[in-house]
Amino acid sequence: MSRRPVVTHQQGFFLLGSGQPMALVSAGVPAADALEHASCLIASITDLAAAMGDGGLSSGGAFAIQQLAETAQALIDAAAIGCGSEAHRL
Repeated sequence: MSRRPVVTHQQGFFLLGSGQPMALVSAGVPAADALEHASCLIASITDLAAAMGDGGLSSGGAFAIQQLAETAQALIDAAAIGCGSEAHRL
């Protein structure tokens, strides 16, 4: 029996006021690759948040944290949908 590879489902993020996504996670990306990239983004978020807590980050750092977090969320959601998970709706 051949197993179907687990790949991402198209997932929009950075929603504009109209509800249109400014960016997309492409469909068909191996889910493991999307999750690995999300993990790297979350590590960056952790580093930025620690710097912000120490007072070593400008106000633009909060924007960077938000953008990185939204991108990581989209990657995780796209992989979860590709796996057939309902967890992305929580």
